Amino acid sequence: MAEEKDPLGSSWKLAGGVLALIVVAVVAVLFLTSPSQEKSDGASSLSPAPQAGQTSPPDVLAGGCPSLSMDKAFPVKAPATKWLRHPGGMILPTSEEFGPAIHDGNFWHCYSQTPSGALMAGIGLAFSFSAGHVKESAADSPARESYFAEQANTTAPSEYATIEGYRIIMATDAAAVVEYYGTQRGIEGTIRVNLLWDTSVGDWRLDLEAGIPSTTKTLDPTVFTRWR
Repeated sequence: MAEEKDPLGSSWKLAGGVLALIVVAVVAVLFLTSPSQEKSDGASSLSPAPQAGQTSPPDVLAGGCPSLSMDKAFPVKAPATKWLRHPGGMILPTSEEFGPAIHDGNFWHCYSQTPSGALMAGIGLAFSFSAGHVKESAADSPARESYFAEQANTTAPSEYATIEGYRIIMATDAAAVVEYYGTQRGIEGTIRVNLLWDTSVGDWRLDLEAGIPSTTKTLDPTVFTRWR
């Protein structure tokens, strides 16, 4: 019998550097396609991914990132979002106001130092680090080295799930914790990502010392702000 915390008998693991959900011994996938293409205040239509090495706007800060919105308000509604396919295959939320401003191959970076910037950064950096194999997506630490080595020996799933919503647990100028709600073929899951503001680069980075991206089965999707 499944444990009470996992009523559907599912378990979560990191596979191929991205989240994969195991259900009845068959690997289902987490984080697959973008939400509905219907336009609303919180989402815009899917666009092709930009080419690797996209150049930044002329107003560039000392850390190499362009200046972005500094609106510190918490996004109680989903920000205007453009869904783009990462070279690794997953479709990710992006924003002209909050980032990522730079799409350098597998490394999507340069986010604003705001709660909305952290929202865009969490899933983007997690995917760039894991499936994209870009170590610089995380802040330098012993945890980064060991976790990156583990990712090199994993196999990526063939599909990723739809990112449906988010919940910002906390966000300051120095750190943030963001949860993302995703579905795939009726299966619901949550990933939690820890971030820190890396002053050496003037950008958000994964904070693996605070914990690697962790996953759970979603028990109450109503607590998440929806992108659709």
